[in-house]
Amino acid sequence: MSEHQRSFADLEARIRSAGRLITPSEDHRPRTLELARDCDCDAKTRRKLGGYFVCALFLFVILSPVFSYLSRYRTHFQGPTATEMQQRAAELETQANVGPSWSMFEAFDRWRKDQANVFQKTR
Repeated sequence: MSEHQRSFADLEARIRSAGRLITPSEDHRPRTLELARDCDCDAKTRRKLGGYFVCALFLFVILSPVFSYLSRYRTHFQGPTATEMQQRAAELETQANVGPSWSMFEAFDRWRKDQANVFQKTR
């Protein structure tokens, strides 16, 4: 045997003899298992958060053009405010000499007809 091989054999013998002297503590296995579970839980949490982030990014990328496209047609879909409808109903009430309920109905009916005309023009 060469000198180099003898030094390795001697080193291995020392390690084997030291192995008989060193023993793990009683709580070594439970601590190791608990640490492994904690690391696994942390990794699962990171994966879930990454998945949520990817989904949110995907939705943003997909929905941004959709909202941009729909914003072009906002005037077609947007109706009058409650105040505007009440003002129209009050005008109809004085013009047609009808009650407030009937004038509100007429205001909504006219608004519905106006919207139907707008939608027919866009086709």
